[in-house]
Amino acid sequence: MLQVVTLDALHCQRETLEKISEKKAHVVVHQPKLYQAVQSQFQALFDAQKEKIIVEHKESGHGRQEEHYVFQLKSKLPPELGSRIQCVDLVIAGNTHAQ
Repeated sequence: MLQVVTLDALHCQRETLEKISEKKAHVVVHQPKLYQAVQSQFQALFDAQKEKIIVEHKESGHGRQEEHYVFQLKSKLPPELGSRIQCVDLVIAGNTHAQ
C-alpha cells in the first residue's frame, strides 16, 4: 500500500523525516528552500530537453483535453540541504496541460 505523508515546516525536523522514511512512507514536504532546490533540478533537465516521463495519462471530457505527466529524478540536493535532509532519495514533479 502506498503511504504518502504531507508536512509543513513545523514537522521538517530530521528525526521526524527519518521516522517516516523508516516506515517506507513517501513524504511531501512544504519547505521553500527545498522546493526551490527541487524546482532548479527539474528546470535544468527540462531546459536540456532530457526529461523522462514515468507516467503519462491523457483524457478528454467536458469539452476539453487534458494531459498529465509525472517526472522522477534521483535527488541531488545542494550540500546545505542534503546534509540536513538525508532521507530524500527521489524527487517527483507533475505537470498538467489542458486544452
